[in-house]
Amino acid sequence: LSEEMGTTSFLQVRGRHEDDDHAREDSAERPIGARPFRVALKLDLLQPSGSFKLRGVGHLCQREVSKGSVELVSSSGGNAGLAAAYSARKLGVKGTVIVPQSTPARGVDLIRKEGAEVEVYGRVWDQAEQRAREIVEQGGSTTSYIPPFDHPDIFQGNASIIPELKKQLTGIMKNIDEGKPDAVVCVVGGGGLLGGILTGLRGVGWEDVPVVA
Repeated sequence: LSEEMGTTSFLQVRGRHEDDDHAREDSAERPIGARPFRVALKLDLLQPSGSFKLRGVGHLCQREVSKGSVELVSSSGGNAGLAAAYSARKLGVKGTVIVPQSTPARGVDLIRKEGAEVEVYGRVWDQAEQRAREIVEQGGSTTSYIPPFDHPDIFQGNASIIPELKKQLTGIMKNIDEGKPDAVVCVVGGGGLLGGILTGLRGVGWEDVPVVA
């Protein structure tokens, strides 16, 4: 369900003074001692659902539907819920998303526009998550719970970022062996993206590449 996303043109960034113990950014007017480096951005904001979440959530949704599920239930008012709603629509099954009261109205509207049924429940995500699991239990074997981040199939789906990077950076970064980066930088919340990146790095033999999260 997710699509291969490209990278932007490289950003040219100046590093810190090599002999300075205090990390600081050098200005263009003070290039002495600065060492430029390049940053490649993975544009997963261009995924159909608007974020990287579609990689992992979409992969899990496909697996569940292939096993006979006819309803996918998620518990996120953010990007994971939107990815689950998009996946349910594309896979031709019912999508139900339980969101806490703290979810912005715009998030609820976006999920509904994907055709999913939205239920607002609880003040915080933990309560919405509990409600989602209750619905799945009541639905039986053809109803699947789609967590926002903590599932091995989500890690596996998100891992697809890394082989894409390897393919895209090879040949562009001619001075680096097989496009291998010096480091990978990502955000971390629940850990679905981080788990996927670590899985992907192992899959392409880049276990020695440090990850900054």
